[in-house]
Amino acid sequence: MKKVLDFLIKMFYINIGNRIAFFYLVLIFIEAVYSENCSNAVLLPQKILPFYFKESRMKKLCKCGCKQEIRIRYQHKYDGIPNYIHGHNRRKEWLFYVEKLCGCSCGELVKHPEKGCKYIKGHNKRKPDKKYIDETKNKTPKYCKCGCGKTIVIKHWYKWRGIPDYIGGHQRRNKNHSEETKKKMSAAKIGKPSWNKDIPCSNETKKKLSIINTNKHPSEETKRKTSKSMMGKNKGKRRTLADRKKLSNAHRDIKRTKESKLKQSITMKKLFLSGKWIPKISYKFKNTSIEIAMEKQLKLNNINYEKQKYIKNVGFVDFFLTEYDIIIECDGNYWHNKEGAQQKDISRDFAAMFFHKYQTIRFWEHEINEDIGGV
Repeated sequence: MKKVLDFLIKMFYINIGNRIAFFYLVLIFIEAVYSENCSNAVLLPQKILPFYFKESRMKKLCKCGCKQEIRIRYQHKYDGIPNYIHGHNRRKEWLFYVEKLCGCSCGELVKHPEKGCKYIKGHNKRKPDKKYIDETKNKTPKYCKCGCGKTIVIKHWYKWRGIPDYIGGHQRRNKNHSEETKKKMSAAKIGKPSWNKDIPCSNETKKKLSIINTNKHPSEETKRKTSKSMMGKNKGKRRTLADRKKLSNAHRDIKRTKESKLKQSITMKKLFLSGKWIPKISYKFKNTSIEIAMEKQLKLNNINYEKQKYIKNVGFVDFFLTEYDIIIECDGNYWHNKEGAQQKDISRDFAAMFFHKYQTIRFWEHEINEDIGGV
């Protein structure tokens, strides 16, 4: 045992650089020999660690911005804890490095812009050559290849770079993406929010957009495409009360012109007559005294009928006899004697006969009141 200790002590004094490591080896060896449980020997170096090494266990991050921790070592007690990880002290210079074009406008990059170099070697003697500009102007003009019909303005640096084929920004004109690339672009954007999401537009941008979009109406092809894309998306969906309030507040102060009202009425009439749009009536029809009397007479004679039935290209009808294909209308003396009322009635009767071959029978108010049985 003594010989082993002497050997360790000699090695401790010879290797001056690794004194701390040998010191811990000696302590571990002593504890392993004299302690009954050798498992406690592993905990010894943590108990006998130097005070400096324990206190310097706080996190210190690299100042280059990489957010990595600096590993604290024994030699940092004398030299101090560094501010950067090894090799990260040059990162600030790399961040400030900017690509810089040559000042002669040849289009090439300068090698050392951080040193203040403005030109590539030998390019500082280049000066704008007016003779070259005059000679090229006298020649036949060069047109842009995109098909816009504009000529390319000649500049002095084209002497070294050559005259381009396109004006700046015209390279992508008349070049549409293929279907494969479009599919790839659409697949890449799936699930990603748009760049302007949750960014409210200012009032100035709204005014600019309104000025740009005035007197611009979409074509019929775009209307068809939008209708096809929106078909079935809003089916079965209902707007919430908050959305309804927003829409009502937005349209409250807007006053429609007479032209817009006429257009809307014409389109709604066409839809109503074609049967594409059927109004959802939230209220119940109020039965007049004439209709009540006619309904009693139909029930007495055991005639099957449908009340307030909608017929395509005609509208709502008072009574429709299903077995006989007959329409019964009860006309009041006041409303049906107004201007244009009888013309509407004639057009409705003609539409019922022309489209469905239904016969209409009209009864006036005074006829029903005087003799219901005769009717």
